[in-house]
Amino acid sequence: GGPAFILSIKRHILRNLAVLHAIENGFPIPIGSQYASLLDVFEDEDVSDDEDIDRDEGKEGTESLLENEDAASVQKADALRKRAASIYESYDKSSGRRFKWLKPDLFASSLAKHLAEDVKSLRRVLSICGEWSDEKDNKLKELKKLLQEKRDEKILIFTQFADTANHLETALRKEGFDKVAAVTGSSGSPTELAWRFSPRSNGKMSEAEQKGEINVMIATDVLSEGQNLQDCSIIVNFDLPWAIIRLIQRAGRVDRIGQKADAIHCYSFLPAEGIERIIQLRGRVRERLKQNREVVGSDEVFFEGDNHRNSLEDLYSEKSGVLDDKEDEDVDIVSYAYQVWKNAIKANPKIRKTIEELPDVVYATKEIGRSEKHRQGALVYVRTSDDVDALAHVGSDGQIITQSPKAILDAAECGPNEKALEKADGHHEIVARGAAHLIQEEKTTHGALGRPGGARFKAYVRLKQILDKQGDQRDLFFTEEVVRDVKRTNSDIYRYPLLQAAEDRINRQIKLGAGDEQFIEMVVGLRADGKLSIIQSKDNARPDTRILCSMGLRASA
Repeated sequence: GGPAFILSIKRHILRNLAVLHAIENGFPIPIGSQYASLLDVFEDEDVSDDEDIDRDEGKEGTESLLENEDAASVQKADALRKRAASIYESYDKSSGRRFKWLKPDLFASSLAKHLAEDVKSLRRVLSICGEWSDEKDNKLKELKKLLQEKRDEKILIFTQFADTANHLETALRKEGFDKVAAVTGSSGSPTELAWRFSPRSNGKMSEAEQKGEINVMIATDVLSEGQNLQDCSIIVNFDLPWAIIRLIQRAGRVDRIGQKADAIHCYSFLPAEGIERIIQLRGRVRERLKQNREVVGSDEVFFEGDNHRNSLEDLYSEKSGVLDDKEDEDVDIVSYAYQVWKNAIKANPKIRKTIEELPDVVYATKEIGRSEKHRQGALVYVRTSDDVDALAHVGSDGQIITQSPKAILDAAECGPNEKALEKADGHHEIVARGAAHLIQEEKTTHGALGRPGGARFKAYVRLKQILDKQGDQRDLFFTEEVVRDVKRTNSDIYRYPLLQAAEDRINRQIKLGAGDEQFIEMVVGLRADGKLSIIQSKDNARPDTRILCSMGLRASA
């Protein structure tokens, strides 16, 4: 969360300044993991940078931090230097064997300059961020709202970060939640706190009565294994872990023998829209849960609308492929779709003629079950100005539900006798918002080369790796002329979109495991014949992004 991010930056600033203090004074430099508690900034301390801070990058060491006409900034920087000196002294006195100590002359003389530049950059980041305000923290507000609604129940809140856990404990206590505690890897006795939170399942009622029972426990994954917490039936994932196994383990703390509740309720905070578009955490976790049938057991549903009932056995035995991201999925999806088409026209040859005679614009809306109301919206297929294809299942609110090509093809599946519905009133708005999401995502996450699983991206990376591997050594095949041709070919791949026929050939060669020489001969040959890229010119300008097709999805009445 925000507070943990800001605290991490402040610690990094002080860590750098402590090393700078050692360099400037000729003291040994501590190498190793440093105590976070010594680096924590007090509430009345300000380590951010003023807008008019010195821009003289040529000055070395912390002296450059004081070259500022603003007296307040000079005073602030001087206070930071004194704090850094105090931290270094604390290291020296209390570290024991925690650090290895190295002489400063073993490092390059430019180290001090670079550390000081990093400090200035990080202080500017803090100035941009400003101080964190819980009043403006919408995520915290939603958590408080949930705790108010479930005030009489025990709630277990999981977070990835100890700093976030500690911040939440402080924030909730300020709001009057007095029976709350945070447990992290640095907590004195995690087990004792677990007993106070879940005394009945652990047979520790007397200890809980003596030291005070806990109703809200905020924990890192230090409590996701080896503890009985089944006095509680509500779990909150304040942030999502990258690994599905963590979700399973967290639920396993309360979903065990001795649980009295009929159902375990799992609430998960999802990444904000902009962040999700970049890191795709929610999408990746959700697709793992939905696409890999082995993952989620009996009644465990981590996201609203996920209704799988499958065994956990393969997950725990680490069956091959269970946790794969399937980045290469779109290499095979064309073959998959083509096979669907072949099967359809083989079963009913008249379909080909019927489809070929359809007008350019046909409204198609498919009925889905009432239980799948959360999937209402549209399937959208666009081609960007860089000739990158993008496919998405868009909800009725215009948000992306999934971008898995296989899942989208499955959602579009219709029987030969299935009737089309009238399009929804807001169909065009849904498609427009979905297309806008896809266009923005292509700009921010995939760049000019398109998706990592696409032919263009893979061809560029493959050729670059071949060139890097050759270096200055040349064999009989990799002559200077070949290397020059490969560089020119890769430049075209980067600058221009591929022709469809070239994409198909590249995908086929990659799938068949073509060797380096064979792959080079193929792509260089395509370029020489003018069959590789769509070379842009004034008379051949890139078209705007086009919506190639869409299909509406409407729940049955």
